[in-house]
Amino acid sequence: MRIDIIQKGSKYTFYRHDIEEPLFTGRYRSFFFKEEYTEVFNQGGELVAVIKFGNSIWFPGFNRKSKSTYIIDFIEQQTAVEVTIQNYTKGYWTFEYKGHKYDFYRHRGHERSLFKDERQVARYDKRSVNLFENDRAYVIANNDEDELLLLCLFLAYDMGEYNDAEISVDLGHIAEGVKKIDHNWRPWK
Repeated sequence: MRIDIIQKGSKYTFYRHDIEEPLFTGRYRSFFFKEEYTEVFNQGGELVAVIKFGNSIWFPGFNRKSKSTYIIDFIEQQTAVEVTIQNYTKGYWTFEYKGHKYDFYRHRGHERSLFKDERQVARYDKRSVNLFENDRAYVIANNDEDELLLLCLFLAYDMGEYNDAEISVDLGHIAEGVKKIDHNWRPWK
């Protein structure tokens, strides 16, 4: 399965490849002196998930928010998932969801990969050059993976990252992460 992501400013639209109707929509919300978060809506416009920054691992007593930990609240399932950092400088996070252990790795540029029970199930990438506030990205994953989870992970790491120029260039991360990306990986389900 392939999901295409189109971002215009702080709004997102998610399409299943070759289907015209959006699968989900989303929007990033930021307020002065308030918590930042991203909301995800289904085709009917109902709120299905909220992504927030978690507590800082460096200042836990001060309740500071940090990009090292994320909280994904699945509204319909009444479930919250905490995505926690394992290696901040090299970009490696872990979490558990529906009885499975997940590992999420950042690679060079905008590439990321998702492993479920130590086997790769998805790959992410984002365009580096964008025109007129239109960012583009995609997720390639096994057909049986939870689409909402895949999109929420993308949004967690993209939260607050949008361009407001006619032309923007974002090369992503220069250093390789904990694990090298497998450019030959293809969905196996």
